[in-house]
Formats: sequence, structure tokens, C-alpha cells
Amino acid sequence: MLYEIPTNDHGYITTTHPDLPSTIHISPISNTTGTITLDLGLLSKKRLPRKYFFLTLAVIIIIIPPVLIFSFPHIYKGREKRHLVIIPHIDVDKSLLIAKRMTQKSGMVKSLGLWAIRDQYFTAKQAGIAAEIYLANIHSMNGNFNKWHFSWAIANIHRLGDQEVKKVTLNAYIIAKTQPGIMTGMKKIASNHIMGKKIVMGSAHYFGRQFVRNHVVAPGNPEYLQNNQNFE
Repeated sequence: MLYEIPTNDHGYITTTHPDLPSTIHISPISNTTGTITLDLGLLSKKRLPRKYFFLTLAVIIIIIPPVLIFSFPHIYKGREKRHLVIIPHIDVDKSLLIAKRMTQKSGMVKSLGLWAIRDQYFTAKQAGIAAEIYLANIHSMNGNFNKWHFSWAIANIHRLGDQEVKKVTLNAYIIAKTQPGIMTGMKKIASNHIMGKKIVMGSAHYFGRQFVRNHVVAPGNPEYLQNNQNFE
């Protein structure tokens, strides 16, 4: 089916035909006036094939809902909700060894070993080790994400700890509070997580929870590593 329409001098054609979009840009006719002839049959062939339409619909119906369910945030604010993030049978000492090894990795994961255990109970000795890991590696943490999560980790250890824990992590926490100021992005959320009014605990999405399960040692808890030797 052929349809003849006038063009303007900008290479656009304006149509009122029910089978055509209201405006079409035809670059070869820029700076040209007159009329052109369009084959509506050829235009219709460029529409999304029916099989792709149903494939897209299937993705929306079948795949997206489970992703949304598994990604439901497990974020908790306030010390009174700490019990919701405590990992049964966690071995903090062995998990700290993993956290230290993670700092030698590249990419975004290098900050997450310490982040994964930030909400757990620490003795003063364990908190001191965490502070040493932080102070030895914060200046080599590249990217906003790593600075944010690494500093969020030591901040929670400090803020959730008793007086002895606070004492051994104070210097690390002072450094952590300076990090949002030197970041090039994510400043607001990092500042909120590091020194906001309420302590932010837990994981915001499924992938964060999976990382924790794969990098935290909790013997007897089948959802976590049984030994740090299981970590690769």
C-alpha cells in the first residue's frame, strides 16, 4: 500500500494516516521539500515480530517477579533491630581472615569481606583486628563503592560495639568519617551509612545476601561456610 505525503525542509514528515506515526524523520530528504511516497507494507514489516512480543511478555511475567521477591531488601535501622542480622554460629575470627584476604582482590568485592560481618558481635581483640585491616587498606580502596562499603563496615563495628570495642576502633572510625568528603559520588548515602543518626544493618538485595553466605564462616549453619578453607 503506497501513501504520498508532503515533506518540510527539515527532513520530517507529519502524517495523520492511522497506520503511520505522527512524525517520521527521513534523513536523505533533509533540506528538501515536495512529496515522498511511503510503502506502508514495508513499514509494517519493521514492527516487532509476534514471537518477540510473546517472549518479552514471558520475561515480564515469569522472570521479573521472582527477581523482585529475591531482591526484597533486608535492611534494618537502629540498634534495637540488631538481633535480626545476627548470624547463628558465626566464627568471627575465621571470617576476619577471609575479610583480610578479600582486600587483596580487585574490583568491588575487595571491600565486602569486612562489610559482610560488620553487624556481628566483636570482642575488643577481634575489633582491633578489624581496625587494623581497615587502616592498612582504606587508602588503597579504589572507587566510591569500595570506600563507602569498607568505611560503612568499620563504622558499624565501632558504633555497635561496647566501650572496649569503641576504644580500639576509634582511630579507624575517625578516618571512615572523612571518606564521604573525598568521594566523587555516592556521598549522601555513604555519609548516612557511616555516621547517620540510625545505624544501618543488613543487605539491600539478594546479591549482597549471597555474598555474605559465601564469605562468612559459621560452622553448623548450612547457609554459610563451614570453614575458611572452603573459601576460594
